[in-house]
Amino acid sequence: MAEQKNYQMYINGEWVAAQSGKTFESINPSDGKPWAVVPEADEVDVDTAVKAAHRAFTEGPWPTMTATERGKLLRRLGDVLAEHSESLGHCETVDPGQTVQRNPLAGALYLGLLLLLCRPGRQGQWRDPSHRKTQYVDHDNT
Repeated sequence: MAEQKNYQMYINGEWVAAQSGKTFESINPSDGKPWAVVPEADEVDVDTAVKAAHRAFTEGPWPTMTATERGKLLRRLGDVLAEHSESLGHCETVDPGQTVQRNPLAGALYLGLLLLLCRPGRQGQWRDPSHRKTQYVDHDNT
């Protein structure tokens, strides 16, 4: 049997368990076996996460950043996703019960969609309305 992984939630810059301490097993539908243990989030956890996200957006650096600065961060996020593509692909294949042999590209396709969200627009451009011009991200120095 494959090793069962334990996961946590990322809230307010930290990996945390559900405040209730409750967890549940995620079952792989293809074989009926648990493959992961995840926090059983409840209303308290959701409220905590939403408040932390709102606070980060309103009080953190994001609202004052230019599109160029945001683009650099999103590009870095894309790089991190690519670095962890194997484990992300595994999760996105096993969780809905697919087998890697049956659908070897499922994780890669999902990752590709995430990377599209993190990569800049055509020819590396991010549109910055505050500057009223197109800002170019220097991909070699991000």
